[in-house]
Amino acid sequence: RCEGLAEGWKERPGAVRGFLGDGPMRADVEARADSLCIRDNLRILGVRTDTSELYQAFDVLALPSKYEGLPLTGIDAQAAGLPLVVSTNISDETFMVDTLIHPLGLAEAAKTWATLLIESARYTYGSNNEQRQQLTNQGYEIQASADTLCCWYETLISSTHNSC
Repeated sequence: RCEGLAEGWKERPGAVRGFLGDGPMRADVEARADSLCIRDNLRILGVRTDTSELYQAFDVLALPSKYEGLPLTGIDAQAAGLPLVVSTNISDETFMVDTLIHPLGLAEAAKTWATLLIESARYTYGSNNEQRQQLTNQGYEIQASADTLCCWYETLISSTHNSC
């Protein structure tokens, strides 16, 4: 959705946009960015292992996917408190923090995407504690996951010892 980025530049001309990831469409994205004259403020960052740090620098994340099974990117971004604008093709299981994630159809106009991205980036939706609680309620909480794993290991070990 380079067109959405180009529309957004009209309202925020000095803003820098970043693309995370890589794939067979990278050359097409670069060519489209060049044709829309938005390449100077666009960073194509490729595959990264430091996304949690990048999420702290971002104002909003767009996930305009044609298809995603369960995009962990979206869940990670919500855990970082980052607002998202996602395509309606994203699986329902991705919707963890209702105040952070905003669905939009891919057929919507580029200006609509740009407006929602800008509006989503402007506001802080709720407190981190509220967002964290929503994630916890969905089963995404490290301590609870660690406790469950430890319990499973303890059950496995005790059943192994009992069978000897």
